[in-house]
Amino acid sequence: MTVIRTIPRNVKIIRWIARIWSVVIAVFLSQIFFSPDEGSPWPIAPVDIFLLSLTGFALLGLLVAWRWELAGGIFTIAMLFIREYSRDGYLKKQKKSNMSDITPNMRLT
Repeated sequence: MTVIRTIPRNVKIIRWIARIWSVVIAVFLSQIFFSPDEGSPWPIAPVDIFLLSLTGFALLGLLVAWRWELAGGIFTIAMLFIREYSRDGYLKKQKKSNMSDITPNMRLT
């Protein structure tokens, strides 16, 4: 004898709202992730590549969440938390650094 578990209707609605939002976010992040700034004369800095890769992993977590909701959600939130924590640490480090590291074109007068 098999036991059939029925999921309440409101839970199904919430899950589908989350899935639709994940598609919207995935499209938005993909546009940022795959569209480089062609007008920039500088190459992409290694720290930006690292932060962009964490955003890509967060996007991967959204896709995983379609199959395994809890694991994908935890992975996505963890990647976004790590990205923000890393970015904040990098910015604080840059703020403490010497202003002579900035090229003359970038200095504010």
